[in-house]
Amino acid sequence: MKNILLFEPFASGHRILYVRYLMDAIERRGGIHVYLAVGTTSLDHPQVTQLRSAHQSCLTIVPVDANEGVIAARARRLGRFRGALKFARQRYWVRVINDVLSGLREQTEIAYLFIPFVDDYCLYVAAGRERAFGRTPWGGIVIRPRHHLRACGVEVPFRWVDLLDRMAYQRLLSRSGLTHLFSIDPYICRYYAQPKLSHIPDPADLLGPHDARLPPELSVLVGQGRTILLIYGYIDGRKGLDTLLPAALDPSVPQDLHIVVAGRQNPDVRPALASSAAASLRRTNRLTEIDREISDAEEAALFRFADIVWVYYPRSYCSSGVLVRAGQCAKPVIATREGLVGRLVADLGMGQLASETKPDEVRTALAMLSSSAETRKVRGRAGFDYFSGATTAAFSAPVVSHIASVIDV
Repeated sequence: MKNILLFEPFASGHRILYVRYLMDAIERRGGIHVYLAVGTTSLDHPQVTQLRSAHQSCLTIVPVDANEGVIAARARRLGRFRGALKFARQRYWVRVINDVLSGLREQTEIAYLFIPFVDDYCLYVAAGRERAFGRTPWGGIVIRPRHHLRACGVEVPFRWVDLLDRMAYQRLLSRSGLTHLFSIDPYICRYYAQPKLSHIPDPADLLGPHDARLPPELSVLVGQGRTILLIYGYIDGRKGLDTLLPAALDPSVPQDLHIVVAGRQNPDVRPALASSAAASLRRTNRLTEIDREISDAEEAALFRFADIVWVYYPRSYCSSGVLVRAGQCAKPVIATREGLVGRLVADLGMGQLASETKPDEVRTALAMLSSSAETRKVRGRAGFDYFSGATTAAFSAPVVSHIASVIDV
């Protein structure tokens, strides 16, 4: 049995989901024991409790101090330059990771370190050091790289920090301590064509039979013949509700379009949901809100119940798990023209695109998809043909296979 350290201090959203998928694959393979570093504030999170219960034989939880207040105070002293803020945070996390490794070495040998969110925790610092974690070999996943997108034909605005990121990735991939990087972005591997970098799909697990249970808030809509537009996930200002809600009232949009907003709401989205457009949609029974955490069973049922999925996220330029889930359930999407999501939707032909600067395109997209079941079917099938391969096994198997080869399991 070989020991590895998996570092993910925050049990939130897709972060802990990635850990769960990796743990499932590690237990299936056998021969590996995982020490999972979790922040003290996340130890009692239901997802962590579930992990501990499901993988008792091959998992040990290691509490770590995840004091972001300390990071923020240090970052403020560096000014407002984005690269400096990222460096301050990552220097803190690299120190935390090395402290955990040092503590574990006193009781056992750690053969490998894996970091699922490299771009959040150590990109800059690891790029600047040949062996950022001493003699422990390491690898990880980069989730939100953006510096390469313009060169790959994706519509994104120029940022000076992209030049810094490009240099960091180039240096990181040459470091001897790093054994491999994985990315959920299919374009970055084409950009670098580097043997230390591989693409893995942004995963979802909505294929096959599920214990799917529709949220009780939607029971009144069953059998009513409504066209359901789903907005799903953590509902914040990035979701574009301030654009969607007024557009849904346009006369060109069929009155049977019903908007379902499902997921915990951030306070910054409250003004949109308190607007006159939202009030009008509620009065005509065309808007339902589910402001809470959605269970796995409810998630599966929601995407199957929906007719259209909203992934129109202005100024969000990287990947989207909601897009993957829509594809696996053969649902067409409405997306921003800009960013990685827009490029994927255009390449696959799985939905309608709308530019943030052209509100008429949102109304046109709503009208077109909500009024034609045949168009929805064709676009949804295009997404399914691609994303049906984005399974949790396809995500985790290459990662675990690589770790096993490095530590000789």
